[in-house]
Amino acid sequence: MWLAVLGNTYFFFVAGLLQFNIFIYGQDVLHIRSTEGGFLQATIAIGIGLGSFAAGYLSAGKIGIRFDSPRLHRHDSFGLCLAIPDLSFRAVLLLLAALGFFGGFFIVPVSALIQHRPEERHKGSVIGTANWLSFVGIAAASGAYYVATHSP
Repeated sequence: MWLAVLGNTYFFFVAGLLQFNIFIYGQDVLHIRSTEGGFLQATIAIGIGLGSFAAGYLSAGKIGIRFDSPRLHRHDSFGLCLAIPDLSFRAVLLLLAALGFFGGFFIVPVSALIQHRPEERHKGSVIGTANWLSFVGIAAASGAYYVATHSP
């Protein structure tokens, strides 16, 4: 269970960090208007939705996850690809859609495991801990962002 809770925390850490960066990336790197920055947000949201749907569909009603990490590595690799210089707006949209897709594909089984695996007497504390740690991940993302943007 701790791996599932840790994976959930990691997902929200990356999501929080991405949220901080996406508009700045659009304005400073892609040189787009803030209205076009909304397309970046929408693209990743649609990707998460499609990835979540795919994970639910492919699970065929089974709850469980293998922590073999290809889902996580795909998720991270698309995020790292955003650091490639001179990407077009369309390429960034595709990378964000893929990042979102594999993020949704990763988080659905993790969330299902957290909600269904614990014994009935521990279920509330496990879900509560996972939720609390997801907000810790988001707070850590804001701290990481601050350190990265305010270091000499």
